[in-house]
This record gives sequence, structure tokens and C-alpha cells, in this order.
Amino acid sequence: MLPLPSGGGLGLPSLAAIKPALSSSLLPETQNALLKGAQGPAALGALLSSPFRAGGRRAPSALCSRKMGVETVKGVLRSNGLVGKMITSMVLMAIGDMVQQSGRESGGWDVKETVKMAAFGGLIGAPLLHFWIPLLEGWVPLRGKGIHLGGCVAKRVLLDQTLSSPVNLCAFLGYVSMFEQNYTPQHTVLKIKSELPELMPKTVMLWGPVHCLTYSVVPNRLRVLWIGSVNIVWGAVLSAVGKKTCPKL
Repeated sequence: MLPLPSGGGLGLPSLAAIKPALSSSLLPETQNALLKGAQGPAALGALLSSPFRAGGRRAPSALCSRKMGVETVKGVLRSNGLVGKMITSMVLMAIGDMVQQSGRESGGWDVKETVKMAAFGGLIGAPLLHFWIPLLEGWVPLRGKGIHLGGCVAKRVLLDQTLSSPVNLCAFLGYVSMFEQNYTPQHTVLKIKSELPELMPKTVMLWGPVHCLTYSVVPNRLRVLWIGSVNIVWGAVLSAVGKKTCPKL
């Protein structure tokens, strides 16, 4: 059998080469193992199995697990999937409600109201938009022979404001009416009739210009963030409307 060279015959560095660079970040017990003369594979095994100091970097396994978890959450929020849109909309609707509540002169923070608004954004508003936008893009494509970008964007905005917005607003008004005292379906109809004419002009004024940019210059990967940012303002508007009681029969 041929004699093994220094370092165990595997081309590994000697203790003298690796100890000065790494021993400062190792736990004392690992340093003791190195000082006793561990060489080659033994020294490498001690280094790989050792956690870092409490004041230094995290252990590789913990660091990797944490990084993977953070990246998973970021990927969900950046994605065009339904789950990412639901989470984003829920958080931003809650922020919008808190902004609206902060402008009140008296009274503390109504946590139930914030939860109610967040639930609508995540469970109703986001799914409606998730299925509407691909349908709209299929109806009015922006690319292709003979397609005029400005005209197509205008068509998308027009369809969005005349078809999608009334459906979303009716869903919102029906949703908030269910939390009022003495709720009945008749009260929901009355609330929609009384509040929808007030909300539609506000919708056109806010979302018309916003969607001109959404459908023309905002990349697909940034649309969730772009629309969500505007939803903070819109969430405050909806929160104020949602606090109004239904008209009496």
C-alpha cells in the first residue's frame, strides 16, 4: 500500500493552513479538537460538524433553512399566483383600513373592522381580480399585427371600469352589509342602490389613470405590487363607505 501524504492523501490542507483562518469563528470544543492535532479528514469533519459561535454567523443548516423560508415567502408574494395575490391584498387592505381609522378624531383602533376589511381583500377581492385580468388580456391583446397600443389600453380600461368595477363594488357592499345589525337581503339591495352611485365616480377617477399605466408600462411581475400600493388608498375609501349603515326599509 502506498503511504498517504500529509492531509490524509485526499489533497486536504494541513492544520497549520486552515486553523488561523477559521478558528476565530469556532466554538471552544472544536478549537480543542484542532489543537490536539487533528489532520486531514478528521480536521475537515470537525469543521463541518461544528456550529459557529453564538456571536458570529449562524450554523450552516439554520442559515440555509431560514434563507429558504424567506425566499419561499418572497416568491409567493412576487408570483402571479392566487395565493400571493390574496396575501398581498389582505395586508394592504388592512393597512388602508388602519390609515382610515387613524384620521378619526375619537375612538381607539377597531381591530374587528381591520380584520373584516382584510378578509374581503384576501378572500373576495383578490380572487375576482385573479380571474378577471387574464380574461381581459385575452379579449384585448396588446401585441400582434395591426394592433394599436393606445387604443387597446383604452379598451381594457373601459371594459375594466364598466364590467369589473361594478361587480367588485357590489360584492364589497354586499359583504359589509352582512356585518350590520338586523341584516336582511333587502338591506343589502338598498345599500348597493344607495352607495354604488357614490363609489362608481371615485372608482373611475382613481383606477382609470392607474390602469392606463397598469396595462401599458407596468411589467407583469410588478403588477401585484403596483395595484397593491394603490389599494392602500382605495382600501381607506372602501373602509369609510363600509362603516356607513344600511338605509332603513
